[in-house]
Amino acid sequence: MKKQQSGFTTIEIIIAVVVIGVLGIVGWTVMGRKSTTSKNNDKPATIIAKESGACFGVSKTTVKSLLGEPANNLQGPSDTGIVDIGKGDKAQTCVYPFVAGATVTNSFTIDLGTYANQANLDASQKYVVNDGGSVDGLGDSASYTAKDAAISNSRDFVLSVRQGLKIYTFGISQPTNALTYNDASAQRVLIQIAQAATL
Repeated sequence: MKKQQSGFTTIEIIIAVVVIGVLGIVGWTVMGRKSTTSKNNDKPATIIAKESGACFGVSKTTVKSLLGEPANNLQGPSDTGIVDIGKGDKAQTCVYPFVAGATVTNSFTIDLGTYANQANLDASQKYVVNDGGSVDGLGDSASYTAKDAAISNSRDFVLSVRQGLKIYTFGISQPTNALTYNDASAQRVLIQIAQAATL
């Protein structure tokens, strides 16, 4: 006499499918929560900065506060992220327009050049005319310049800070017919922002 083979009934199959489905949903939920929790840890700093409105360790709130009343409608930042500019050198720029739709000639900017070696850094500065005054207490060295840019009809206030193989440039640019900063007030503000930034 043949022994009867045991098989699954329809009800047992349905129960198995339901159990597997429930376990799948629980697993997906747990992994989804874990992924969401660790999402910021996996993101590059530039992307987190973009989302929080921060650049180089200084928040948009801080930038806006230090820039004062002219920055009441501050936009951005528009962040290029880290860009490879060749020979192992990197660059990154954050632009905060003073009003919606403003160009870089009516904005606050932070720019960083990171160089692979001293020779590359020196070569990058070969044609840079620095006729500004030196500023103490920032990086390895710092200088401040204020001058008109005839082509764009703007006035540029620029603080450059050298720190190791990095050059940070903090700038305010405004149309010459709508200036809200003078040379002294722009210098003071740019120094404060540079002090707040992560150099």
